[in-house]
Amino acid sequence: MNTRLNELRSFLAGEMRKDVSDIAGIDPEVIDLCNALNNIVGVRTYESCCGHGKEPFRVCFRVKSLKPLPKIAYWCDPCRSSAGMWQLVATTDCSMAPIRFRLESKDVGELAYMQAGDMAREIRAMLGNAQQP
Repeated sequence: MNTRLNELRSFLAGEMRKDVSDIAGIDPEVIDLCNALNNIVGVRTYESCCGHGKEPFRVCFRVKSLKPLPKIAYWCDPCRSSAGMWQLVATTDCSMAPIRFRLESKDVGELAYMQAGDMAREIRAMLGNAQQP
């Protein structure tokens, strides 16, 4: 069976992990933002990269419905967040797989890492969970 279909079924069944901190090989810089996003009801991250100082910081995620998207898109407006300018991109592939989303920085390196941390703290505060992970 198609791997993407299995992943989507797992996500819809609530089986994808909410806390990514124990995933082997995960970039430590992405853990806080991934966990904050995963605490938004209906959102699950599935891929991320800090960019390693050369590429944009990015977190890919799926949603069960469009309802949580404003809670994420909000952070892409520089007037609304201290996180800086990020973009939210919707993607599919040549097989027209279900829409996936990517939250991506425009900055790289330490500035992007700081922005991601700020965004994670602000998301947790918005959700009423301001304590550190």
